[in-house]
Amino acid sequence: MSNAIVAFTTEQVDLIKDTIAKGTSDAELRLFVAVCKRTGLDPFARQIFAVKRWDSTERREVMAIQVSIDGFRLISERSGKYAGQLGPLWCGPDGEWKEVWLDRDNPPSAAKVGVLRRDFAEPLWAVATWDQYAQRKKDGSLVSMWLRMGPLMLGKCAESLARRTAFPAELSGLYTEDEMGQADNGVIIEHAEIAQRIASPTFNGPGSFTDATDATFTDPPADPPHSWREDVDAADSPNAVLAIWRLIQADENDPFRHGGASRLAARKFAALLPPTMNYDAIAPVLLTLDSMIAVVRDAACPAKQAADQAATLDALAIARERIAALLPPADADSVGPVTHEELEGDL
Repeated sequence: MSNAIVAFTTEQVDLIKDTIAKGTSDAELRLFVAVCKRTGLDPFARQIFAVKRWDSTERREVMAIQVSIDGFRLISERSGKYAGQLGPLWCGPDGEWKEVWLDRDNPPSAAKVGVLRRDFAEPLWAVATWDQYAQRKKDGSLVSMWLRMGPLMLGKCAESLARRTAFPAELSGLYTEDEMGQADNGVIIEHAEIAQRIASPTFNGPGSFTDATDATFTDPPADPPHSWREDVDAADSPNAVLAIWRLIQADENDPFRHGGASRLAARKFAALLPPTMNYDAIAPVLLTLDSMIAVVRDAACPAKQAADQAATLDALAIARERIAALLPPADADSVGPVTHEELEGDL
């Protein structure tokens, strides 16, 4: 199921710049609008935010895009495959998981959440630890929200992790405010670099689009588009193709280039899969193929490339059937999230 399309009038974009994305540059504003459209999230419903934060590397304030936990839940639900969640659960140093954290004097050591998908036999669990995610001031003391509601905040971090693991195609590169204390640098730098590559559409005046609803976002003419085909052609292993696939999903903003590059990478991944593999690698590979099928099916595709899209989906389906045949029947639909590290050495 594809994301809902969010369109803005010129007046709404001006309002976003003056309120929700106050202080952003023109390029950062265009990036924020593009992300709203891609995710189908509504900034006026407080589902997605643009926040200016100090970046020590850039030595200036740059924009960070944050998604509320409600935004994560909405994207999960729109996928059509979300089937609920387990938890959050909390544990102390003893490792014993509890449904409620009642110790007012000591924070939990970790929280975990399991997300259920209709096409998975088992939940996908994610764990967030207090040491990794608790947000602190410069003097080392906890910020007010974590001081007052630490277990709740940690549980939301675990839920965000679990949902991003269960729905990588939909939530890759998105972070909640509660996670930003841990993920600030990487996310902010990524958004700053992307914003610098966005070309300027025609403006009627400071901060307003000529046609915000139909505004396009392309690289500047002086910076030619990246050649994904060269990257895919040079890849000689499933791991290498998977790394390129992730870059395409994260960095390619043009919808038709994204669709074409995704098809190239997906076909190459399917073609390079070996006839046999370690048992532990089979389930992650199946999930990767499922994710690729969903992305290729829903990606923008001009009519003249419909045959290419169909051929790619056929190749992925054949590869999935072949890999699934390596599993015992009872395990064929029990798949878990794939990571580059899990595949390394197994394929």
